[in-house]
Amino acid sequence: MAVRTTMLSLINFVRAKIGDPDNGSPVFATQDIQDALDAARFDITTPEVLIPVYSYSGQTIVWLDHYSQYGFWEDSPTLLDFGLQPLTATLSELLREPDVQGKGAHWKFATTQLAVRAMGHSFDVWQVAANLLEQMIMLQAPTNIDINLQGANIKLSQITQFRLQMVASYRAKQRIGFVPAVRDDVLSQREWERQKQVGIVASGIPFLTGQ
Repeated sequence: MAVRTTMLSLINFVRAKIGDPDNGSPVFATQDIQDALDAARFDITTPEVLIPVYSYSGQTIVWLDHYSQYGFWEDSPTLLDFGLQPLTATLSELLREPDVQGKGAHWKFATTQLAVRAMGHSFDVWQVAANLLEQMIMLQAPTNIDINLQGANIKLSQITQFRLQMVASYRAKQRIGFVPAVRDDVLSQREWERQKQVGIVASGIPFLTGQ
């Protein structure tokens, strides 16, 4: 898969956070970072109704600024007006992190918009940065060792320690995920109904259960 030009801002953001600039000899290729981002992508396929914020133009209230609850969007969103017609923003801040009020990516329009909807892709850049830093630690830890040479102490292990601190900081910022819990000591309603039909004891015998 080729690198998408709409991902370059996100890729450069992640590079800056892990200290891996594309200066000719980066640890991670651009494609690798894009793949890592895509693995932490949230697809907003159902149009999100953006958060409107009013301002004043003279004595008139205008609704020019609209915010997503998500931050770090790919630079290819679809914006729709109240009638679901395409919109073009005069200002886009796609890498804006959600603030304490839950306002993330920001779009500004030239005229009042009553209800703006957005579709696109948002990414958990902090999870990606932490994951890549952990990979970097594993790749470089064998060479980041302390050296005592003719009285000169070179403590390269401090690089690893600093990166571990960065990982912890980024993990604290990454999005909260949800994992479905499955209990093997409680029967589902469907399984209970099935076992009542064939008998609890016979429920595990294939030729009696039709399996």
